[in-house]
Amino acid sequence: METKILFSFITIFFFSKEIFCLNLKYTLTGLNGTI
Repeated sequence: METKILFSFITIFFFSKEIFCLNLKYTLTGLNGTI
């Protein structure tokens, strides 16, 4: 049970990090497009 909670927490952390990187990349490309 403990490891399952830890695993799900790591998964959520990993996905949120991936989404943050994607958002950052899209924002940077959007800024480059406007400049």
